[in-house]
Amino acid sequence: MYFAPSPEHPCPDHLLDSRTKSFQASINLDLVKDLARRHNDDKFCRISEAVQHGYYFSCISVTFPDEGKEWVVRIPVPTTVDKTWEMIQSEVATTRYIQRHTSIPVPTVHAYGKDERLTNDDTTLQSYIITDRISGNPLSLDNLLVLNREKRARLFSQLGDALAQLQELTFPTTGSLYPDEKDDTKIHIGPSLCQWEVDISNRDGVKHERPPLTTTWDSIHLHLGALARGPALRKLFYSENGRERITREMFALDAITRHVEDKRHTFWREDAGFTLNHSGLYYQNILIDGKGNIQGIINWSKAEILPRQLSGPPTWILCVGNEDNWQEYDNVWAEFQDAIHPSHPYRKHLQYYLDNLEHAYFATTLRWPRHIADLYFWRRFYDTQHDKPIDELLVEFFDKEPARKEELERRIAEHREYAVEDIGQRAGALSTELPKLLELYVKVRDLIVNATTAGILCTEPCASDPLELLVPLVESGGSPLPSDDSGRSGNASVADESI
Repeated sequence: MYFAPSPEHPCPDHLLDSRTKSFQASINLDLVKDLARRHNDDKFCRISEAVQHGYYFSCISVTFPDEGKEWVVRIPVPTTVDKTWEMIQSEVATTRYIQRHTSIPVPTVHAYGKDERLTNDDTTLQSYIITDRISGNPLSLDNLLVLNREKRARLFSQLGDALAQLQELTFPTTGSLYPDEKDDTKIHIGPSLCQWEVDISNRDGVKHERPPLTTTWDSIHLHLGALARGPALRKLFYSENGRERITREMFALDAITRHVEDKRHTFWREDAGFTLNHSGLYYQNILIDGKGNIQGIINWSKAEILPRQLSGPPTWILCVGNEDNWQEYDNVWAEFQDAIHPSHPYRKHLQYYLDNLEHAYFATTLRWPRHIADLYFWRRFYDTQHDKPIDELLVEFFDKEPARKEELERRIAEHREYAVEDIGQRAGALSTELPKLLELYVKVRDLIVNATTAGILCTEPCASDPLELLVPLVESGGSPLPSDDSGRSGNASVADESI
């Protein structure tokens, strides 16, 4: 790494990716099996599927064939500011609390711990959590739309039931749940493991914490502050068209701040209680069977207790920010409302958000600062606030106050400077790989020449690319001649997006 991460020089994507991939490649499956075996009376086990790597966790499926038991060992990916142990502890406390107080299907925790060596790097130790593996396939937008209407209605009704039960879990403050230090069957409320703060800490190297708060407005105001400080780091997430993105973000931030701070909007200051929330409840974290029945809801490591105002339906149900395939998304929102009939346990909670739908859209921006521009300029949101075309409104906004134009140009220049710095770092990193790539190219070229001369190079029209066939041989120092040992392996995967 060329510099220590800081707010001025946040860690770029390519360095995070490099660190993550190095960690993933270092996981020692024999050590993982030993860990699982120790927590099940030293019974024989084997790795049953390919390792699934996500942004936050690497997941290893382990089978105990003599019992027909399947577990998942989840190892958190290292972060710039280490919150991996807090994430593990909070997931344990949250899932156990949910099991005691609701019928929501969540994985049973069999073991968890820290300071365990699970990689080939003997200088580092890892945290871990071991749970049941829940049967079912992760929900996706594609398979959601493939389900017939009856199955979708069943799915939406069951999702509504889970949301209703979460809404009924009320607490005196905001925060996240953690096991009691002396008795892990008990819980206490500690700092919020907000996903945005975890992501930002990973990039700027600063330990961001949200302490438990006792009033709705204190929590809303804290979220608003996080939204305001985000632009300095959101340059990391910009598309190539930085000017358009920054322009829209500045406008959206001003509009959202004015709306939320307007005292006429009493919605934001009503003490309506604090409820438990999954960190977004992305559809990938919902496991279903072929009939649309929910088999489990997974990945609770960043669950939060939030004001009711910020505890609305998942954004994919609201269709927030989805301009692509918007007609299909509109149907999802409409069908979800139909499934939550008047006597459904979630109806009274859903009605609260329907009655305050304008504010509910603003609430999504407070929960997801990274997507502030996408959310605010989403057609349904934007149309509730403005009747002018976007371009016309943006021109008026920046012409009205010269200071805004100056700030816009400053941010664009900062973004450009960061982009140049980032490209330079990428080029520097690539330069160390070029000799290796050149050496590999020469070896592959020579192998192709030799194979062609020997008449053994496959040239049928339907054959695979010869280079693709020979590269593994080059990497292993092998020969182009056929081998009896293919060494092939393949396994089905268990998707785990938050992972």
